[in-house]
Amino acid sequence: MVLKEEPMNFNLSEILNEAKSFLDVFYKLTGLSSIIVDLNGVVLLRNGSNNLCDFYKENLVSDLECNRNAEYIVNGLLGGKEYIVHECSEGLAFIGVPIRINNEIIAAVVLGGFWKDNKKSEELINKARNLGFSEEDYSDLIKEIPIVNEEKLKGLINFLVQVSTMFEKKVVENRGVYKEWNISMTNREKLICDINSLLNSARERSEIGAIYLIDLDDFCKVNRSLGFSKGDNLLKAISEKLMLCFSDECRIYRFGGDEFLLLEPYIENKERSIVRGKEIVNTFNDEWIIDNEKINITASIGIKVIDELDSSIDDIIRHANIAVNYAKHRGKNRYKVFDRRKFHKVLNRIELESDLKGSIENNELELYYQPQLNLKTAGIDSVEALLRWNHPHRGIIYPMEFIPLAEEVGLITEIGLWVLKAACNQVKRWKSQNLELKVAINISPIQLKDPNFYYDIVNVLSEFQIDPKYLEVEITENIFMESKEPIIDVLAKIKKRGITISIDDFGTGYSSLSYLKKLPIDIIKIDKSFVDDISNKDADKSIVGEIIGIAHKLGIEVVAEGVENQGQLNFLKEKGCDKVQGYIISRPMPISEINEYIKAQ
Repeated sequence: MVLKEEPMNFNLSEILNEAKSFLDVFYKLTGLSSIIVDLNGVVLLRNGSNNLCDFYKENLVSDLECNRNAEYIVNGLLGGKEYIVHECSEGLAFIGVPIRINNEIIAAVVLGGFWKDNKKSEELINKARNLGFSEEDYSDLIKEIPIVNEEKLKGLINFLVQVSTMFEKKVVENRGVYKEWNISMTNREKLICDINSLLNSARERSEIGAIYLIDLDDFCKVNRSLGFSKGDNLLKAISEKLMLCFSDECRIYRFGGDEFLLLEPYIENKERSIVRGKEIVNTFNDEWIIDNEKINITASIGIKVIDELDSSIDDIIRHANIAVNYAKHRGKNRYKVFDRRKFHKVLNRIELESDLKGSIENNELELYYQPQLNLKTAGIDSVEALLRWNHPHRGIIYPMEFIPLAEEVGLITEIGLWVLKAACNQVKRWKSQNLELKVAINISPIQLKDPNFYYDIVNVLSEFQIDPKYLEVEITENIFMESKEPIIDVLAKIKKRGITISIDDFGTGYSSLSYLKKLPIDIIKIDKSFVDDISNKDADKSIVGEIIGIAHKLGIEVVAEGVENQGQLNFLKEKGCDKVQGYIISRPMPISEINEYIKAQ
């Protein structure tokens, strides 16, 4: 983290309250709803509603999809655009403009829920019919949506720019009444000087000091549930308590939105920093009474002891950040001391997480394809799509290294959607070349629990105009260890659409052959661990043979994974296995190579 001056302090809650009354009037006059979102696309203020938007949220998408649209708009504005006109996948159009304070974007105002005049209602009604909605209900909703032509669009853009300017002007006019409690806490300029002084003392006199980075746990939930005004008052109360408890021995700084930093210029030894860390954590044990309301909040503390080995202020702050992130990953409401020896893995993880967040935008993800040989036709009629991350510095990273991380930090849904779209796009390209290949994609248990997952599949198939029979979703057995019924319901809906469902790595997890008849499964894939020794172990031969036989009696197709030699292939063919996949057929290949491979068959 690089230290920099904070922009002018402003009371966002007051700005939002004033904006609400203004935008409410505009909604009543025009029928156009609006939202104000922060730089992460999170909705801070919502004005008006749109019946069609509400309809979609109830029947097709949730706030997650709406947040994706908001994120798209915000990213475009952060990229330097003065305004964004965005048409979401459901056909509704929105305009976004930035809200700036001192030339720095702090939020965006988004106006929308209208049709652009090139949209024909018949197309939208047909889309509704394809998605399985009631045409009567949908067509009534369509008639209520305003239609905006190019001239009106320019007028709306100009209006939003004026609104944005009005917000900035309001901040400047009311600068004198904004909260001054930050001023009582030493500013960042002074923090840089103080850390630099401490760094010099460590080098010249071998003295040690410490900084304590305090990051409030889940502070955003306070703002969302209780409002920005109570959130601001809570921060003020926390700052006052920190000053009361620690100002005699520590210098205290407001470090960020929900972060504080304590600097202890001299400590006897590293153990003393642990004592101080415990004291800070205990400061948050009691309830906070804010505007006569009880609030519980905890904090994670990252401790960095500064000694002669430290070389720069940026590194010191970065190490404190690593420690506080580690404290949060270990359960929050605790402290962690940075240790160069122990934190190498943590640092690697944090860097990988940061890089992963930009992997889609930077076009670093790629699908490799491994063909499956149909033993009945001796032809290739399906492939498995396998994800690879082309990291700019680390080279190719395999899924086992980054998918668990993506699941943990909440990126798996976005990555999974990218895989789905990339696979369907490739099916469409093959179809245009008269190649009919089914593509199997791997699905995370977290994706299946996402209420939007089914609708993502429906929307993507519609977007690329793909027949569902060309898509296969692979799940693992462990997915049934908990919450079986909701997952089975989702799988049943997917299968009803005509999409193939397979269980990957069968035999290594939770399900059994007898349990399969309860599941909407089309294919099981026998795990490589069983295939490896079928040439020379009778037990594995019996197991694989039984799996194939019982699966066929249940009407389930069988694919054997990890087939590497002729002996294995001969046995599987003899036992009636439907398809095989493995290095004896081909290794996974990038698209250029798989295309050549298929043409050569």
